[in-house]
Amino acid sequence: MSATASGIVIILLGAWLRADVLAIVGFAVLGAGIGTGSRTALVALTKGSGPAQQGALASLYAAVCYAVAAVVVTTVGLVGMLTGLVPAVVGALATFGIMALTAATWAPRVRDAHGLLHTHNRPSPNYEEI
Repeated sequence: MSATASGIVIILLGAWLRADVLAIVGFAVLGAGIGTGSRTALVALTKGSGPAQQGALASLYAAVCYAVAAVVVTTVGLVGMLTGLVPAVVGALATFGIMALTAATWAPRVRDAHGLLHTHNRPSPNYEEI
């Protein structure tokens, strides 16, 4: 199970048991999973591109990530106004957990991306051509 899905399960378990420390540990695990996935996706997106294209792709990636985060936060906030905060957050975490488990069946994993993450092996660009 991925760190993202594991973190969500731990958070929900902590909420169910009313164990704050367990929920906080779940958030740390969730954050590690999201951070690792985000970095891996950014490296995969920009691998092999030149400096200018790499900057443009990284900017586009960040813009899309922030836009999706804004939509999710706004949606959870609106649902929370209608149903209450706890059902909205539990529903959002459950939905995200299902999506993470579904993506885990086809998404690349860090252990499979060994060559992808070792960017120091990438040949240096020829700046004379730029």
